Amino acid sequence: MNKIVSIVLFLLIAGMIWFFFVKQYDYEFQFETRYGQGVAFREISHWKELNKEYSKLEQTGVREFDAISQSLQTENARLDFLWNFESDTDSITKVKVWVRSNKDRFKNRFQILNPFAENVFIDSIKTDMLDLMKNLKKQQSSYSVKLEDSLKMSPAFDCICHHSEAIPVQSKAMEMVQTIGYLEEYVLDHQLKLTGNPFVKITAWDRQNDKVDFDFCFPVNLAQDIRPEGKVEFRQVPSSLSLQAVFHGNYRISDLAWYDLIAQARAQNLKTSALPLEIFYNNPKTDIHAPQWRADVFLPVIDQP
Repeated sequence: MNKIVSIVLFLLIAGMIWFFFVKQYDYEFQFETRYGQGVAFREISHWKELNKEYSKLEQTGVREFDAISQSLQTENARLDFLWNFESDTDSITKVKVWVRSNKDRFKNRFQILNPFAENVFIDSIKTDMLDLMKNLKKQQSSYSVKLEDSLKMSPAFDCICHHSEAIPVQSKAMEMVQTIGYLEEYVLDHQLKLTGNPFVKITAWDRQNDKVDFDFCFPVNLAQDIRPEGKVEFRQVPSSLSLQAVFHGNYRISDLAWYDLIAQARAQNLKTSALPLEIFYNNPKTDIHAPQWRADVFLPVIDQP
């Protein structure tokens, strides 16, 4: 009997030592979010845009699609967050987040064990997590991302294009708005007919700094008496074997589909160019209901036998 008591006491003491002095984080939260691992990763990467109180949130570490480390300096303490993402299905991602404070560590952990103690730190974090889930749900209700199961051939285009460089991904749509006039004026001046829907071809993507180079293009017949002029260039975009996603929502956030496609490629052990092609089917000037805007997004696959 004494031996059993000794073992229990040893395990209890060892557990307390681990909990108070070894365990890295104070508290853990879990929830599920819609869409794939890529979308969840992208949304949490930009969590501060969903909560103004976290506008000074800094990203301190990334393991793409799997984990994100973040830090926030508040008036009273520094909060550290470690996020983990695990794909459940193509449309559901399990999210875990561990949180710690660099202040009152022992007090916070003692209050976690005491169900009768008021814990301002944990109550505040719980409120923030609930607000995050609420805002995330609201944000995700404004768009949809559907991944196609099989590889597709992307369309080939002859087109006139305007090239933009080092554009923040979140400013891609605004850059299109600001430069579409060059293409529209060229079409009007030369009385051209479009042979397809406008599209964007990403030519470089700096994921670390979240910037892209891209061609914004109108498909036209180039076999006529026209020449490149000013900021309007000619392009021939070949067809390519690709992963495909169908995005519905504001084109300002269509890059969410890029992340799900790259996560899908990784899960299927496919190498890609990481340079998406987006084809737009709606005109934001005339179609005011953004959740119904459609874009087909293709991610070219390379070295595919």
